[in-house]
Amino acid sequence: MSKRHSADSLFTLLLLMLFLLAGAASLALGVRVWREAEGGVQRQYALATPLQYLAGRARQADGLRIERFADGTEAIAFEAELAGETYVTRLYCYNDSLCELFTPVDVTLTPADGAALLPAKSLHLSREQENGLVRAVLTGQDGRSGEVLLAPRLGEGAAA
Repeated sequence: MSKRHSADSLFTLLLLMLFLLAGAASLALGVRVWREAEGGVQRQYALATPLQYLAGRARQADGLRIERFADGTEAIAFEAELAGETYVTRLYCYNDSLCELFTPVDVTLTPADGAALLPAKSLHLSREQENGLVRAVLTGQDGRSGEVLLAPRLGEGAAA
């Protein structure tokens, strides 16, 4: 009877070890899948957020145009009138960041004077000939690129 009891104990112990190994393998696989999914979300966020910021700012504007700073840095510019004065907001990439510069229209500053908003490597802008929209191609820190078509707000009194 002692041999049978030993065999039963050994079988139970081996079954428990197999269960623990399967649980550990499942846990390790789940952690790996979670990390990969989290990394994908972070990469998507890093590119989509600056693009959505550009699109949102363009939708708030009555009109938009492409400008260049004296050093050649491209910027998308939006004008707005506040308290009887005209101001311009410029969005551009400088020093690996999407930057914003808000000034009176007659003030000339450099890209270094803007506020860094989000990480971004570069921004290339072009005017679409067929529809007048502005195409913004943004390259993220990881070298991946995304693009968005920018259109100003359309409504009563808005410039098309």
